[in-house]
Amino acid sequence: SSKIDFEGYHVFIARDNCKESFSLLASYDQLDYNKYVLVTNDNPHDEDEFMILDDPFSLEELRCMYSSAIDPCNDSTFDPLNYTMSTPYFHFQFPDSIFYFTPHDFNQSEFGATTDIRKIYPNEPPPKSNKHFLPDELTEDGYPKYYEYEYIVNNLLPTVPYWVSVTAFDFGSFRTGLNTLESGITLFAKEAYPNTSWDEKPNEVGRVYVYPNPYRQDSWYRVNGLEGLGEWDRSRDRVRKVTFANLPSRCWIRIFSLDGDLIRELWHNVDSDDPNSSYKEWDLVTRNSQMIVSGLYYWVVEDEQGHTQIGKLVILM
Repeated sequence: SSKIDFEGYHVFIARDNCKESFSLLASYDQLDYNKYVLVTNDNPHDEDEFMILDDPFSLEELRCMYSSAIDPCNDSTFDPLNYTMSTPYFHFQFPDSIFYFTPHDFNQSEFGATTDIRKIYPNEPPPKSNKHFLPDELTEDGYPKYYEYEYIVNNLLPTVPYWVSVTAFDFGSFRTGLNTLESGITLFAKEAYPNTSWDEKPNEVGRVYVYPNPYRQDSWYRVNGLEGLGEWDRSRDRVRKVTFANLPSRCWIRIFSLDGDLIRELWHNVDSDDPNSSYKEWDLVTRNSQMIVSGLYYWVVEDEQGHTQIGKLVILM
């Protein structure tokens, strides 16, 4: 439509990166309204009908156009939603102009109030320039504070990863018949484990554990959605996994047989600010690209300082 028609953002969550799996968590969209105008049909046998003829209007635009106050643009008492299909607005200068208003989308534009999305730095003023930022306008990671938002998702399982996606959408164009356009849900989706102790991430070994332990073939992990989500084209043997948790952000993981043979060696190297930095999955494939067999194994986690932790893992295939 060649217009700057940004409307808002949607926040989605899913257990896999398939479009059909995502559920809407939260929304932010600008405060605007659809205007339904009563259109008279030329055919006397057809009823008149309300139609949308324009793009959405902001609250300020509607106040300036239709408030009867002395200072209409600053009339805080004017509410477009007071005019409905059953009680429409009649323009006092143009009696044949009849219309009513509805919210366009959710109209959730007040951070922390009408939407659960909130600003991390609510008192941060807009930057003087979007190209060059002052040091106190940036976070420790180098991002502009003014544009930092957060949404807290509760009641998630800490042992499985989730896919999270933030999309942007516009309001389309009613005049040209162009529907609302939205960025792809799966295009920039990110996979992450829920971090229940963001400020207590381990920086050394000592509290590492592995799950499920024992790993049981007859527990039907795939059927229960605990492994292989979104990988339906892969065989069951190629989606098995156990997960090491409470890991330092950089460490070696080595799995041995009881005889001391090295079964698999994994290097874990994830930025400490990443929510996945304390997790590492093993696909139960040996260093010789063979599927693991039933037995008792032991694992050793070694951090960069040379500290180690030893544990046991039972595989029942």
